[in-house]
Amino acid sequence: MIDKSCQKLQEKFKNIEFLYSIKANPFMPVIKTIKENGIGSDAASSNEVLLSIKAGMEKNQIYYSAPGKTMEDLQKAWDKCIFIADSFHELDLLEKLAKNHGEILEIGIRVNPNYSMTDKKAHPSKFGIDEDKIFSFDWTYKNLKLVGLHVHVQSQILDTNLLSNYYKNTYDLAVKFSKLSHADIKFINFGSGIGVAYDKKTKMM
Repeated sequence: MIDKSCQKLQEKFKNIEFLYSIKANPFMPVIKTIKENGIGSDAASSNEVLLSIKAGMEKNQIYYSAPGKTMEDLQKAWDKCIFIADSFHELDLLEKLAKNHGEILEIGIRVNPNYSMTDKKAHPSKFGIDEDKIFSFDWTYKNLKLVGLHVHVQSQILDTNLLSNYYKNTYDLAVKFSKLSHADIKFINFGSGIGVAYDKKTKMM
């Protein structure tokens, strides 16, 4: 069933890379099956990063996007994933680590955008950095390069019109980011997942 679902997604969305949320089911045979189908990892902890590596995933297939990462978390996952910074504090920690390693680290940022799934208004969130703050912030990180952004505003959406509009807004935001002098956008993590119809009466709209 997992094989069939992975294949169906990849057949329907030819130019999209999918990520599996490890926290949904971290059972190793499941992760290995996901990996064998060419699907990457959305890791919510440093341990999930290590599980992804153990399953045979490559560094560039693993996106570590959890909030509240500590220096210990970052050190544990260093050189094993792509980091998605969730706060200015985390940017500070990553800058320190990258400097200590003598590297220019490519990272993504999780953004709390000025739109929601249903409208074009900013909504408060405890996750990510507010869009306006990022654009008004003086980027002083000499060892960090912004190459991607991650937006997640709502899960379990079955209305394809809402999703389509959300994807467009997020793409437009990435274009806006690409104009920053310290950015070279290579990926967009659209977040929010794909809604699941848990009963026969519920369908994608």
